[in-house]
Amino acid sequence: MFAGWWRIVLNWGVLAEASAMSTRSGSKLCLQVKSGEVNIVPRRLFGSDPDAVAAIINYYLRHQADRGHLTTPRPRCNSWHRNHSSALKALRRESR
Repeated sequence: MFAGWWRIVLNWGVLAEASAMSTRSGSKLCLQVKSGEVNIVPRRLFGSDPDAVAAIINYYLRHQADRGHLTTPRPRCNSWHRNHSSALKALRRESR
C-alpha cells in the first residue's frame, strides 16, 4: 500500500483482519496482523472507501484460491466481471 512517502507492506500470511473505523478526523482502514499489532491507515492516504477496502481484503483473506484474480490482468471489463461474479456476489452477501 503506497501513499507518497508512507508505505505498509503486509503479506497475506501475517494479516489477520481488516476493518473500517470512523473518527472525528475521518474514516480509516484498520489492518490487524496476527501478532496483534494494528496498522491504522487514514482514508486520504489510499483514496478509497475504507469499508469497501476492508470488505475486499477480508474476502481475499478467506478465499485464498481467488487471490490470483488480483494479479491477473483482463483485457476487457466485461471479461473481468464474468470471471469475478462469484467473488462479487460473495462480497455482497458477507457485507450484509
